[in-house]
Order: sequence, then C-alpha cells, then structure tokens
Amino acid sequence: MLSVLDQAYIGVLASEEPDEELELDYYDLFLNSVLYVPTHKMNEEERASVSEDDIAIVPVIVEDEGRQYIMLFDSKERLKEWTDGEAFEAVEMRGCDAINIFGAENYHMMLNVMSEHQKEFSLEEIQFLLSNIREEKKA
Repeated sequence: MLSVLDQAYIGVLASEEPDEELELDYYDLFLNSVLYVPTHKMNEEERASVSEDDIAIVPVIVEDEGRQYIMLFDSKERLKEWTDGEAFEAVEMRGCDAINIFGAENYHMMLNVMSEHQKEFSLEEIQFLLSNIREEKKA
C-alpha cells in the first residue's frame, strides 16, 4: 500500500524535468509527517547518565559503503518489516524533529528502506532542510 510520502515521492520522480515546487512540497510533507526511528535499548546506567531535561535517543545507525545512515519509517508496519523480528525500540517524531536532532551529525538518512519507494536523504539535502527549518523559525 502506498503511503502519502510514497505518492509524493513518485510525483517528484515522475516529473520529466526537475520541478522545484514538487520537491519543496515533498520536503514539506516529510518534515511534517510522523516518522518512526529505530533505537537501541538503553541500560539503567545509560539512562541514569542523561539529565531530566535531555531526551535520550540512541538511534540504530547502519553503515553502508562508508556512509552512516539513520533509518526512518513512515509506518510501524514498515519498521517491523525492516527489523525482521529483531528487538528494537522506536521513537515517534516528526520529520523536522529528526532533521533537527540528527541532521548536524553528518548522518545520511534513509526513509522506508527495503520498500519500493525508499528515499535516501544526502548530506546536502539534510543541510538544505536544516537551513530552511531554521529560517522558518526565525520568520
């Protein structure tokens, strides 16, 4: 079943020439969508080292061809399919929060890996999204 993000991404890819408006609409949808980020379970000692004001998220990082990826999924079903029964926790957050939290760490991001419409976010795209999120907050 196609998600709203899948449909928007298909529209971007189907455009014969680069269409900035379609791309910006896709990014806006991504930034405002609820995503699931697989995380490692923290033991008691790790949890105790985090102050009450901090949010402790230890994302699963996948390395491929020298790149480190944060995995993002637009549904619990896709996350479950990717984990193939492995015990991972997951946090739910909007795309803009994922970009703000992980974007400055030089991680690539992969949305819906293993699906027909997976999307890799390059470091350049992530920096573009970061700068636009910050500019929107200033306005």
